[in-house]
Parts: sequence; C-alpha cells; structure tokens
Amino acid sequence: MDIIQHRVANGVLKAMPLQFTPETLRDRLAVDVEIVVDPARAGLDLWPALWATAAAVARQFSGRVYLRSGLAAAMPAPRPLSARCQWIDRPSNAPVVIGIGVDPCPPHNVSCFGDARAGIIHYDELGKAAAPPCAIECFILAGYLSFAALALAVGLPPYRADFAQRLLRVDYDATLLNGMAVNGNGFTLIGAGQLGQAYLALLYFLREGDFAGMPFAVVDFDRFEEANASTQVLLGDEPDWVGERKAEYVASLLTRWGASAVAEIRRLEGGWKRPEVFPRRALSGVDNFEARRLLMGAGFDRVYDAGLGGNLAAPSLTWHVLPGDPALGRMLFPDNPVPALEVPPAPWAAAIVDSPGRCGWLRFSGVTASAPSLGLAAAGFLLAEISSAISSARRGRALLWSSLIPIDRQPIAYGKCQTVLVD
Repeated sequence: MDIIQHRVANGVLKAMPLQFTPETLRDRLAVDVEIVVDPARAGLDLWPALWATAAAVARQFSGRVYLRSGLAAAMPAPRPLSARCQWIDRPSNAPVVIGIGVDPCPPHNVSCFGDARAGIIHYDELGKAAAPPCAIECFILAGYLSFAALALAVGLPPYRADFAQRLLRVDYDATLLNGMAVNGNGFTLIGAGQLGQAYLALLYFLREGDFAGMPFAVVDFDRFEEANASTQVLLGDEPDWVGERKAEYVASLLTRWGASAVAEIRRLEGGWKRPEVFPRRALSGVDNFEARRLLMGAGFDRVYDAGLGGNLAAPSLTWHVLPGDPALGRMLFPDNPVPALEVPPAPWAAAIVDSPGRCGWLRFSGVTASAPSLGLAAAGFLLAEISSAISSARRGRALLWSSLIPIDRQPIAYGKCQTVLVD
C-alpha cells in the first residue's frame, strides 16, 4: 500500500508535515510493539482489551506485535488477530511496551499503562478488590492505550497536562447492558466501515460470540479498498475482501456469528425510509452530516451515532443518542462544507503536488485520516450510552490523548427533546 494512502500515516503526515517525509514515517511505524497483560486476568475480564489493543496496534504499526499474557493462543474473538501478532512468555526488545492490568512488568519497561474495572478506566493500577470490567471499559481503554502508543512512537503533540486526569468514569446501567446483550431487538447498521465494525466487535464480546438469531440489517453502498486495512478491525490479513461490497461482507460475518442479517446496498439519499422489516434502532457510523439528517427522518425510533475527527494532532470523537426527529436532525447537522486541505510547506508535499495530473496530491488529500484506536473508544462510549438508564437525547465528546481527558456529556434541548441530564 502506498504510504500516503495508509489512513494512520496519512493522518500523521497531515498533523505533522514538517517532522516526517512519507519514507521516514514508514520507518517509524515499522517498530515492534509488546502488549503485556496481567496473566491472572488476561483470559478473563481483560481478554477484550487485549484483543482490541492488539487489533488496533497491528493496523497502526507494520512491525511485530508481541503478546505477553500467560496465554499461548487467542481466545474466541470477532476476528483472528494479524499473523504479525506473536504469543511470547518473556519480555521482548520492542521499543514500545503497552501494559494492561495490575503489575504487568517493571514500570521502567512500560511505555504506557492502564487498567479497567467496572465503570472506570485508569492510568494506574486499581487494585484487585474493584469489580471486573465488561467489554465496554475494555474497548475504551484499548482505544486510549493504542493511541498513546502511536503518539509516543511518532511524537504527536502532548495532551494538556493541566486538564488531564488519571481516572475516567463510564456511566451505564448494568441491567440495561445485560438486556441489550441478550435481547433480540437487533440493530440496523448504517455504514460498515471503521465505526460499524468497531460496534460489532464490541457487541461480539458483550454477547460472548452468540447472536442467537438477533436481527441485523447492514446498509452501505461502498466496496472495500486496500486502504481500509489500516483502520477496520474485522478485515483479515488476506485481502479477500478487497473489492467486495461492505454491506454484504459484514452481513455474512454476522450470519456466521448466528445473527439473522440482511444487506442493503444503497446510498442514503433523500426520501429513503427504513424498510418495515429492518430493526427500529439505527447504529450509525456515517461520515457526513447529510446522511445523519436523513437517518433522523427515516423512521427509526432511536439513532445512535458516533463520529471521528480527522486531525490526529487533536484526536477527537463524538457520539449522539437521538430520537427519530428530522427537525432536530436539521438543527444538529447543518451543512458545513469541508475546507480544502492546504499544501503543507514541505518538500515531500511539493513533490506529490507536482506529480502528473496532481494525482498524488489528490490521493493524499482525499484520504480520510484516522486511526483504529479512535473507533474502538467511540464504540465503547456509544454502547455505554445505549445502555444508559437516561432516556433523553444527548451528545458526548472525548479527546483521545495519551492521558485521560475528561469527557463532555450534555443533554440536547429541542422541542419535545427538552430534558435534564443528571450524571
């Protein structure tokens, strides 16, 4: 894959155009990474965190990913890990080491470290007395740690130390979460790319791999491209998915998990309505405001939506819990033209601008920069909101830096959606 098409590398080059050339960045992302997990918990409550972190790291880096956890092989997961992930029983010489859980290894050997317990994630050990996490906390922790590893490796700008904290609370209702994991209501998945796959991977762990006839509809028009391998966690090493319809490929994966899944190949355009047989809850990972507006008038009872920022120097993600209200959709998602990307003042950028027909520049500027770590954390925050006892419309925002930044979570007041949110 051309390095400027790699979505993670593309994002770093856009955020730090003077620090790297495409060639030097390729070398920086070729380092090995080790993930160390408390052996007493690796096969229990922290397995989703290990899988998700390894899945993200293997897409952000091209080197080997060493897994030191006391496990000799993977446990059940939404998708096998990359062949570059190797199980080891002693420390490697990897320059980047991620620690998960209590006392994983000597502190001087850990590049970034965190733990997850029920309702919280933390950048210190939490002690063995706290209740174990579910997969929601594991995915959020995996997002923070895998982005921290990327930031450390390439020198992304640091977080605001005066604003950061060591602990982050994740609010959801355990009873509602268990109901969501076992009930048969299902979802209509709008968009089968990075976010859509992160949602499904998290649902896989919440349901312990058994979808038991749960209904799904998968709506997407696009086909997979080679560049999707750098962000989408349900795509394997073998590029048998390149050129396949996203909706059909993901629906077939859901079917293998035991779900009752159908695919609809379509763009979201004006006038589209939810077919009567589609689940009434929309789980959305679309990347434009027009599609979000359309969803809110398409006949869904509830629209659960997340979005990812494209600036890796300030890695942001958002999420919404919304009623099916087209007027609210027009208020929340107005037309907002994306400004053209300016050519960075760097020799490598000038070279691709001067390529025949400026095709190099068109390829570079046309890529949506991202990192899979953002999608994992967004999935965790959004599914926590789905499992919240609060019935109001609401929105949230988080920054995924290499320490925990407080999330912003607010009610949405508009007409029939006026509400008071109490955390």
